[in-house]
Amino acid sequence: MKVGFYIDYFNAENPGGRTSYVINIIRQLQKYEELDLYLISLNKFDHPIFHENKLIILPKIPILNLTKLKNQKLDIIHFNRIPVLPTEVTIYFLIKNVKKVASLHGEAIYVVPELYDYTSVYFKNYLRFIEPRLSKKMDAILPVSKSLGDRLLQYYKAPKNKYHAIYNGLDHDLFKHVEKSNIILKEKYGIEKDFILHVSNYSIQKNPITILKTFENLVNNEGMDLDLIIIGRKWSEKIDRFLIDIKPKLKNRIKIMGSIDHKELPIFYSAAKLLFSPSYHETFGFPNIEAMACGTPVVTSNVYSIPEITGGAAVLHEPDDIKGFVTSIKSILQNNEICENLVRKGLENAKRFNWEKSAEELFKIYNQLV
Repeated sequence: MKVGFYIDYFNAENPGGRTSYVINIIRQLQKYEELDLYLISLNKFDHPIFHENKLIILPKIPILNLTKLKNQKLDIIHFNRIPVLPTEVTIYFLIKNVKKVASLHGEAIYVVPELYDYTSVYFKNYLRFIEPRLSKKMDAILPVSKSLGDRLLQYYKAPKNKYHAIYNGLDHDLFKHVEKSNIILKEKYGIEKDFILHVSNYSIQKNPITILKTFENLVNNEGMDLDLIIIGRKWSEKIDRFLIDIKPKLKNRIKIMGSIDHKELPIFYSAAKLLFSPSYHETFGFPNIEAMACGTPVVTSNVYSIPEITGGAAVLHEPDDIKGFVTSIKSILQNNEICENLVRKGLENAKRFNWEKSAEELFKIYNQLV
């Protein structure tokens, strides 16, 4: 079976979301002898999966890459979203006798477009117009959670029987409890105090105001002696305007780490008292299950796909319920029984997510289509 996996976006330095999906699912698919796997891309990226697999590097001119793909005689093209760019749409419509599938990671432009201000209004409108129409042509649609699939059904025109939810997996060799993590952080980063952790690249979707105001309440009103550590890109550029009304003493307790080596995340998760993620919107939410796999309690919001993915193993509140978050975080920090119960449930929940299982479900769909 000859499968071309179309890679339209790749960020090896910050492998979250769709990049993490590509890296891990490709590594699992490589193990299937029945698959003749090709990576389709406009560019060759400096990452092992591009050295370990056959490549189809497309020319920039649509008609030329169409010819190149036709000559490959693929059985399946697997997109990592609904293809919407002119080059992709050309491939989409003009290549016949090839099954087309798409893994879907989000639906924000339909349900919460206001949270994604980095995309122009014109492009959002273009996506709303074209995606439902193109989805009808897909042979299989693969949302990363069941609730995402249910929401997409409201906006896309594709028949329900084309939807097959396949969860993202988790690298359990990487994300596990790290012994003496506090000592490691003290020696490498000078981190000595207890801390709560937030992991994300900055966006309004991640609810920065609730993160900061909850922390302010914990320290100033509840007298908690702890720091807040934030890992992710762009926070240092954006956070100052949220700190104007916060006392200088509190600013010294907020540490912005920026991007760190992905392999160091388990050290921070393991050392943290808890992970705090009051997102307004998530379709999966890797940090929640990464933290659980490292034995760290999770406090997060109760919206969209979060309840499904956290599986009753996290403390959930409405995204703007600062009072509720403060009460829950304080309880976890002060009550060992509550903390240990969340750790135990989290470790068990994290086992549900496995890249090997995700690839196995995907391979079954490939077989059904061919």
